[in-house]
Amino acid sequence: MIGRKCVAAYFTVMVVVFGLTFGFTSMGGSLWQTADNYLSSMLVIAIFTVPAVFIYGIFASIVIEHLIGRTKLQGPVEWLVSGTLHVIMGILFGLFLQGTLFSIFGAFAALIFFVMDKSVQSLFPRLRQRNKAAALAAPLILLLVFVGIVQLTAPPLPPFTTDDAVAFATQGDGSVTDLFPKEVGISKLTHQGYAIERETKVETGSGKETYYIYFIERWRKGEEAGAHSMKYKVTRGSMGAEGSEGADPPYRR
Repeated sequence: MIGRKCVAAYFTVMVVVFGLTFGFTSMGGSLWQTADNYLSSMLVIAIFTVPAVFIYGIFASIVIEHLIGRTKLQGPVEWLVSGTLHVIMGILFGLFLQGTLFSIFGAFAALIFFVMDKSVQSLFPRLRQRNKAAALAAPLILLLVFVGIVQLTAPPLPPFTTDDAVAFATQGDGSVTDLFPKEVGISKLTHQGYAIERETKVETGSGKETYYIYFIERWRKGEEAGAHSMKYKVTRGSMGAEGSEGADPPYRR
């Protein structure tokens, strides 16, 4: 029984992962992120699905089958009762995680598990060993082929330019860098009697698509003057502070 449940769990995982991640694809689409979105979403869904199906799903199915076996139910009635109990257990798993969406996914996965379990139980004994191996390999091969098609049809990754680096470094409301120009240049303003000049400057680093963004703030009020600068290293999708110089502006203390 355990072996059959494991095979059913395997097919269930493949169906759930393939089905739920299909919406993240855009075959020959317009977004270069298509392949990355698909692969990352597949990984996230698999991380949750595999242990849930192989541990909770198999355990719940064995308990249900044991309980059904102690009754005199047979035929369509047994299928209906067993399938309903599987769906209920899937919903309960979602409620345990305190999420309606998890309950829906749990019910969906439980129903798939039940169908796969019954299919394996009725079909696999009739198959030869090599046909069983082919049936087990088919979902994985199909998934790998689909991933390959997504990769091949996705548009090429666009270059990460200085403008992209500045936009990435200045994104987000309320951050320290939010005060500075959103593009290379200087902005001027007056605050609390101070003449303030804020500059966003960029330099190209030695690595590929690596940039150093400088945020420089200068101020003057009569004889009082000062400057403060911050340096950030920016690459595609990442940003790290490289240090700062100068005193903090007196009007932000």
